[in-house]
Amino acid sequence: MRTKKSLLLIFLLFLSVSMYGADLEKLWGTWNIGDQSVRMFKKTLSIGVYERTFTGLVFEPNYRGSGNARIMYNGGYYSIDEINPSEDGFLLKINWYGWVTNQEGEKKKETIYGEVAVHFLTEDTFWVELIHGLRTHEQFPSGDFAGRDTVLWRGKKIESGVSDTNQK
Repeated sequence: MRTKKSLLLIFLLFLSVSMYGADLEKLWGTWNIGDQSVRMFKKTLSIGVYERTFTGLVFEPNYRGSGNARIMYNGGYYSIDEINPSEDGFLLKINWYGWVTNQEGEKKKETIYGEVAVHFLTEDTFWVELIHGLRTHEQFPSGDFAGRDTVLWRGKKIESGVSDTNQK
């Protein structure tokens, strides 16, 4: 069953890329928050090596060759289930596995789902928001999707065609 779901997700991601490929390419890479003059680190992705600061999000289209797209942050990741174009960017359906408190007040680990909107301001800047509603679990973490007051800027691509997928 898990294999069928993975194949379906890969197919949906491939379909999204083939339908909106040119636009979708601008989403992948490192997106940083804060001063652009701070010391940079390297982040190796399936699509190349990018500069990044310590704070921000990393959009990875093919995490370690698995075919799974992810949004990574310092300490974890969100899996991308679906990508749809919007007027100014993309609407992402994502999931997160973590601690959730149930109605009885007990904590347990489970997968919860959310929707995130990526709003491009320019080709190299965007802001991200968590869409609260029926498709977003009430306990879905919102800290990484701070809204229009937090603008992320694109990290520069240092080299392309990287075969080594070790994460730094």
